[in-house]
Amino acid sequence: MIKDIQIFSQERTNRTTTSEQQEFDDRVEKAIDDFLEDIIQSGEIYTTHDSVIFSELARFLTETFNMSSERARKISEKALAFRKGFGPLEPIFREEGVSDIWVVGPRRIIYEKFGQQYVFDGGFESERQLQLFVEKLAARANRSVDYANPITSFILTEGEKFYRIAIAIRPISPIPTLAIRRFTSVPTIDQMIKNGYFSEEAGAFFKWTILSRRNFLVSGGMGTGKTTLLAAVLRETEPSELPLLVEEVMEMPITNKEVPNLRRIAVKPAGFDGTGEIGLAYLLKTALQMKPTRVIVSEVRDGAIFYMLQAMQIGHEGSMSTMHAENATKALFARLPMMLAQSPEMRELSYDDKVQFIANSVHMIVHLVQEPKPLKRYLKPGYRHAGEIVEITEEPKPDAKIIFQWNHETERVEATGHVPERMFEGAWRYGYEPDMNWFKKPVHRTTFDMGAV
Repeated sequence: MIKDIQIFSQERTNRTTTSEQQEFDDRVEKAIDDFLEDIIQSGEIYTTHDSVIFSELARFLTETFNMSSERARKISEKALAFRKGFGPLEPIFREEGVSDIWVVGPRRIIYEKFGQQYVFDGGFESERQLQLFVEKLAARANRSVDYANPITSFILTEGEKFYRIAIAIRPISPIPTLAIRRFTSVPTIDQMIKNGYFSEEAGAFFKWTILSRRNFLVSGGMGTGKTTLLAAVLRETEPSELPLLVEEVMEMPITNKEVPNLRRIAVKPAGFDGTGEIGLAYLLKTALQMKPTRVIVSEVRDGAIFYMLQAMQIGHEGSMSTMHAENATKALFARLPMMLAQSPEMRELSYDDKVQFIANSVHMIVHLVQEPKPLKRYLKPGYRHAGEIVEITEEPKPDAKIIFQWNHETERVEATGHVPERMFEGAWRYGYEPDMNWFKKPVHRTTFDMGAV
């Protein structure tokens, strides 16, 4: 009996100690927030050297809470990492080739590097620390994530770095979860050619389609670089243009510094009560009234595709978007008609009419691929490149004609010999002549050709 009382007393003491420690930690956290609020809001936290902020914060904690200088330094280091960097996730970002991080629990973190997934051996000390981390992360983008707003996604920019972040917490997720997509610096089309993303001929043709204002879609699987390619395309447009970028989330790594006249609008999600949403279809209808020279939609997944295709048909030449598809042919004959079937304006039309509507709008589909294994020329897994560039023809019936295709033997994007004559129609008005040499099918010598026996 006495032993039971002693155990109960010890447990109560432990609970009291834990409660007092929690209360103290909360007071310290609140004080740090107040101390750093001004320099976070002003952006000075990103322009002032870390050592200066670190020293000032450590001194503040020592004086305010009468703690040792060593403890104050440790707390200051963690506090800055949480509010400026990525806290315990920071070591992952120091590695080359990391594109995605998924936090599925405090000690369960997975990341993708060069197309391969790995488990991180670090993590957060507790679920509470993870909760605080996602709250601070959202606050850096002027977003809140709490019980009333348990899910959010946003773009975080730090200098020239872009991160797309999605967070879910209680009550819709049993524990805080986090997904981070890191956008590396956007290459130019010329850099893509140099890196083998396009062959010289395919790259020159692709640049011609941009300047000649051909309408196209970029298809591919998750993580193949569709958004990055659109950002590279925007950088190739004429400075006098007035492009309009429509996004579900402002995620495209591009600024007005690179495209001075760029305007961008984004979907407004519904509030917690289910009201106030401004959807992609409404934005696209409104976009046509804003007189853009071309409309760029970061991604379409449903009936809103009708307004995208309509924009292409009524004079917004050079418009473009991305979509998920297994290849260009399936994009034309399966995925796009399925999306149009979700549009009130198109759902009653036949399948053939839907495909014809698509063909009347889109000149070309560029399909992107990410290699799961190393190649002969590209030794790291996760290599991204154009898999095929396809012309969409209208007559005698819609079809997908491959202009360039990835050759697995030579590991190049090569011409098939098809000349995309439909794409030449109207392009002359922009003053850029295509080079017929782009479309010549290469001849590869075999051992038989060289006289081997």
